[in-house]
Amino acid sequence: MKTLIITEYKTTKLQSMFNDGVASIRLPDKPFGSGKFGEIYKCTVNDTQQAVKIFTSNGEKSYRTICNLQNAVIDYNQGLKSKGEKPIEEINALYALPLFSFKGRLEGKVVMGYSTNFLDENWENFNVMFSEETSEDIRKYKQKYFYEEGLTAELRLKFILDLLEGFKALQSMKFVYADLNPQNFFINIAKGKLCLIDYDSGGVNEEPETIGKNDDWMAPEIRSEEKTTANLYTDYWSIAMAVHYFYNPCSPFFYIKGQSKKLMQQYFANNQYPYIDTNNSNFNKEYLTEYLCYKKDLLENVPPKMLEAFKKSFQNGYFNPNARLTSIQWFALIKPLVPDVYKTPIPPKYKTPQANKAGHVTDVYKPVLPIPTIVQQPKPKPNPTINSFIADASVINKGNSVVLRWNVSNFSKIFLNEGIKYIDVTGQSQYRVNPLQDTKYKIIVTALDNNKTTIEREIEIKVIFVSKYCNHCGREYDTSTSKFCSKCGKERII
Repeated sequence: MKTLIITEYKTTKLQSMFNDGVASIRLPDKPFGSGKFGEIYKCTVNDTQQAVKIFTSNGEKSYRTICNLQNAVIDYNQGLKSKGEKPIEEINALYALPLFSFKGRLEGKVVMGYSTNFLDENWENFNVMFSEETSEDIRKYKQKYFYEEGLTAELRLKFILDLLEGFKALQSMKFVYADLNPQNFFINIAKGKLCLIDYDSGGVNEEPETIGKNDDWMAPEIRSEEKTTANLYTDYWSIAMAVHYFYNPCSPFFYIKGQSKKLMQQYFANNQYPYIDTNNSNFNKEYLTEYLCYKKDLLENVPPKMLEAFKKSFQNGYFNPNARLTSIQWFALIKPLVPDVYKTPIPPKYKTPQANKAGHVTDVYKPVLPIPTIVQQPKPKPNPTINSFIADASVINKGNSVVLRWNVSNFSKIFLNEGIKYIDVTGQSQYRVNPLQDTKYKIIVTALDNNKTTIEREIEIKVIFVSKYCNHCGREYDTSTSKFCSKCGKERII
């Protein structure tokens, strides 16, 4: 353990136990997390679990940002309480706001940082469950939460409302968050709450420390480098992306191959989101099935006002930031979809639609997002089985091809995975591949239960690079007849 001696202290006045100051903090020898702007330590302060962030050596601007945010929080919260409105302490998304900031000495060095509530194991990072499927663990998380346990429509709307309520408050304080992405908020499924983290990269009435991560959550004008700093309008783009990811965890333009400024201008000149000519050369034909399902669900199941909001944000707002919906507009649109959203208990996995006096099904529990509504438990379908998955050869020379063969049963779909590429091979029992280097191939089989269950098996093909020239004498010889050079008689080296 090591001791942080605090020499300057500032409270945010959100928890009375921190109003009178903290003299020192005992820190573990190693942080439990770190990032671009500092290291995070889990420790106990005034008998509560805290996450203490120590800024890196050049963290002066981050420290100033936190102090400015504290001042804004104090003033805004006083205004809320004087008007009898919901105080910041009761806004779920702001549970991890800085509770106090400090300057001090740690192991002989001057340090700066802040402390906030520690999020225990009941909080799960949104990025783990809904980011791109870059690993087996992430694929399983998405499968588990999106299809098996089921984040109900109402529960997902609760999370969206938490996020929007938090941004309403932050933007009322003139705070630009600047880095909203799946890594920067957590959800607590048991309590139905969402919480933002990492405020030191933003800014109050000044240019933020960062422009965010270069992904589809980053505003187009920053990705194209036409703008080099974040502002409220770039936050509005990220907010729209967050709402969309709770609806469907993917980019709203996943079906477009090239997304440069020129190509997107061409797309919008000829199409209205979410439409596209599937014969267009910039349409990603690998995602044809997914696109048709996405468009059908978007047009048939999403409430018209929500669909219109997506169009304004993604179509009109792509090149015109002023057309994007604000957090206040999003909140006003989403809140009526679930009456008394903060008063009703979290529903079970699925809720049966309720009929009114006229016998019509109400919209209260209608799945406004792509979550199935279970009326009765269906008879379980048999699990899929991969009886065999083999290759005609496990080692081949470069330039040669090899046939993969499989035998499966009790399935609805079969996919062959090579890196990030997924090939629909349903109805086939073999497929010829031509790897240029050592490559792992995975067969993925979905069950007969609406794709809720998947199994997979993997094989690897080794590729050998064979030279036609002797390593010793340099002369060309026939590599297929002997491992010894026909010219000098020495053994070749592979």
